[in-house]
Amino acid sequence: MTTIRHDSVALNWHCSGFALSLTISLIVAIKYLTEEKLSMRSLFLVATLLIWNSTTIFADPITDNNKVLAPPLYAEGDRNCTAELLFKPLANIENHAYVVVTGPNGSQLELRGGPEKGGPTGNPQSCAATNHPWGAVVAYIGKHGLLAEGVHSPDGNVSSPSARVEIGAGAQSNVCKMANCMMTVMKSLGASCENYILGVAKMRNSNTIVSQALASCGVPDPLPNGLTAAGWGESWFWN
Repeated sequence: MTTIRHDSVALNWHCSGFALSLTISLIVAIKYLTEEKLSMRSLFLVATLLIWNSTTIFADPITDNNKVLAPPLYAEGDRNCTAELLFKPLANIENHAYVVVTGPNGSQLELRGGPEKGGPTGNPQSCAATNHPWGAVVAYIGKHGLLAEGVHSPDGNVSSPSARVEIGAGAQSNVCKMANCMMTVMKSLGASCENYILGVAKMRNSNTIVSQALASCGVPDPLPNGLTAAGWGESWFWN
């Protein structure tokens, strides 16, 4: 089940759209109820309009665009992909890593991770509920950038990345296949439902899932010298 994002712009857009469509729905429904006196046609119309409105307000573009359960792998013949590792600056000189892949047709995919609880991606792989404060590490594999009016992908609106690194094919024959490899690894790691660990000696977080995917696909460590990214290069399974 999808939920409303805690994003004031997106929420206002959805609510205003809902209010307008609900008003129209009620006007039309009242017309039929008045003229046809609760006919089956009017009841069906009211039910249809209310169901449509409920799905409109509860739609979440980020959830809808996250394809981690069925990653959008590039075709065997695709070769003209490019990939870039970017870092979003956080507090206390820390940085959050994510990868943007540009496909042969120019469309962009975002590959990133984050916490199940308190993050924008929720629990797409249906990990069991726990009392852990952050929940599991979850992956987002989906459209990068603007998803709907006022709603961007989790890392789709970073104005000034702290670093950008072009990513090559690694151990794969081309960047498209490297991206396929990354998506497959990230889906598998996310499905393990390992807890998001931050602020202790051993960590497992958004930087860990990205660095693990890159390493698993044969990409030499691309972390820029001097850049701090907690959890980068840590083992995935250690508890």
